[in-house]
Amino acid sequence: MANIRVKDLPNTDTLVDGDELIVDSSSAGTRRISFGELKSETASDFVAAPSTYKVATLAADNKLDPSQIPDTLTNGLNFVGVANSAPDLVSTTQGDFYVIGTAFGVYSVGDQAVYDGSAYVRVTDGTKQIGEGGTGATTAAGARTNLSVNSTDEDAQANALKTTAPALYFNTSSTVAVADDTKFTFSNGTDDLPFSIEAWVNVRLYTSGFYFFGAWTSNREFLAFLDSNGKLTLGLSDGTNDTYALGSTSVPVNQWTHVCIVYPGAGPNSANGFNINQNGTTMYINGVPETVTPTNNNSYGGLVDRIQSQKIGYGSGHLRAVRVYNRELTASEVAELARGNDLGFADEFGGALGGVYASTFAGTANGWGAVNGTVNHSTSIGGESNALSLTLNTSSSQHYLYKGSLFTTGKRYRLEADFYIPSTNSNMDGIQAQVGTSSATVIQGFVAPTLDTWNKITGEFIATAGSNPDRLSFYGLASASTTFADAGGDDVLYVKNVKITAIGTLADFRSERYDTSTNKLYDLSDNAFVGTGTSVTLTGREVPVYETGTWTPVYSPSSGSFTALTMDVTDATYTRVGNLVTVSANIKTDNVDVTGASGSLQITGLPFIANGIAAGSTGFVNSWTTHPVACWVSDNSAIMFLGKQTSLGGSTTAVQISDMQDGTVANANNVYITATYQIK
Repeated sequence: MANIRVKDLPNTDTLVDGDELIVDSSSAGTRRISFGELKSETASDFVAAPSTYKVATLAADNKLDPSQIPDTLTNGLNFVGVANSAPDLVSTTQGDFYVIGTAFGVYSVGDQAVYDGSAYVRVTDGTKQIGEGGTGATTAAGARTNLSVNSTDEDAQANALKTTAPALYFNTSSTVAVADDTKFTFSNGTDDLPFSIEAWVNVRLYTSGFYFFGAWTSNREFLAFLDSNGKLTLGLSDGTNDTYALGSTSVPVNQWTHVCIVYPGAGPNSANGFNINQNGTTMYINGVPETVTPTNNNSYGGLVDRIQSQKIGYGSGHLRAVRVYNRELTASEVAELARGNDLGFADEFGGALGGVYASTFAGTANGWGAVNGTVNHSTSIGGESNALSLTLNTSSSQHYLYKGSLFTTGKRYRLEADFYIPSTNSNMDGIQAQVGTSSATVIQGFVAPTLDTWNKITGEFIATAGSNPDRLSFYGLASASTTFADAGGDDVLYVKNVKITAIGTLADFRSERYDTSTNKLYDLSDNAFVGTGTSVTLTGREVPVYETGTWTPVYSPSSGSFTALTMDVTDATYTRVGNLVTVSANIKTDNVDVTGASGSLQITGLPFIANGIAAGSTGFVNSWTTHPVACWVSDNSAIMFLGKQTSLGGSTTAVQISDMQDGTVANANNVYITATYQIK
């Protein structure tokens, strides 16, 4: 088509829909068209909103792909070799269209352009603008400024500096010890299992290094720490030989910093054996990956459980939080944590809302199979519908339901399931849940469950190597044996509500959960570990502790000891809120022989040491007194005294051993106590 001239078009944007334009064509004559009609005719060819324009890359012919421009031009837009002297769109005989804008740059193949609302603008340095439609930024730093987005490092520092949460301060003689637990053993006996350790640290001195989590005394196992130069380090030991991985950057002193070490595991069943040079250990400072330099010891043979406590904090500095995971954190997860955020429910349990698998047997067997039996679904039994059933055949063998592709070797899982065994069965009277078929992990077994009712299986386990390690099976039992014959071929096992979750966080220690009155650091994960501090100082605001539990009250004389005493204690519980604790118990004494005992009657075994005298109240009716009495807790002790009244409204004196019946007698004396006192 030849060029079409539109006559009398003003050079300012003042047209309204009612204005008329004169179109002068050399072949079709002259016609009138309103501005509104012109827009309607061309609406399908031009996108009205610049915010929808996309970042586009030049192809090899220096033209934009038509799909990347906001119109229907079939030959694209050519950015190359055109001066700034022609109108905005110039036609050539080849049908190409050149973009000619003011401040138009020199384009090359691979350059990118974005429409800024009035013209196409080249994005320099090969960097895409952040946000479709452009922000005017040509560098990542500029885009962060325009969009108010910090780098991970900037976010980490800002979060750490503005947070007012308390912190634990350690000197070179202080630490928190967490009792040994098999959950901290990152080995399946053959391979090292994956784990991650992250922490918020503020280090004063590196002289002797700064440990933030691990077991590394005379019985070395593993340790995440900063070395004497402030570099992230992971140490692994097989009990004899050690191996290390070292980061490249020194963590700054006197500045809150997020650090993370991710160990993918290693061993003879992995691609790299125990060679820490190749196993892909990654480290992060404020979410930014480090260059890791390993120091390989070719004699290292894999982690061994050294059965010793884990240490949190050692050196000179502060810790705000330490978290341990029995899986590899991803780079995006580490960045999220470095920004001061939690990972949500996936932090505690991996997978989509923690769910690795949740059964549904309505109209489907959900991929379950059966060995030496027949599987059926949508079965109703015991008042429940949509159960999976296994009807045994007559073979003398193992009979079980199974489903594969559920587990990854080395990861920790939790299983929940309901099962039902009818009393009409002639042989099968139990169930066993297990992972794998050889070298199997037995999750839970019920040799003699309650029949004709729904029962529950629960258990945690680590998926280990062996035959079919990704398979979950429910075996039928007959008198505790998995191998038996059902002559009638009609025994039935029912299963439903099978749920598997992958456990992510192994421990979550935060400074605000440090109790200064007991020097205990409480774990916020489901594992509920408790650390004991030595010479640890809590700086900042302490968060009140809420805790419930049981205690064991014991009668004892203030002088001597009882020859004989039988006590029956029930309902001995306590509730703690902050520095106040309320205790209660119901104590029944049966056989008492006070020979050798004298003084006042005491109750020992209180759950916390008292700070000052705190009054409480108690009441009992027996041969000692028929009136309510008072009780009090001795200052700086865990001992309670009882006080008796000889008459209503009379004075209160301590219950004496002489008030108890002397000799070996059957005393059915019930004492109920309750008291509230302040914790030291």
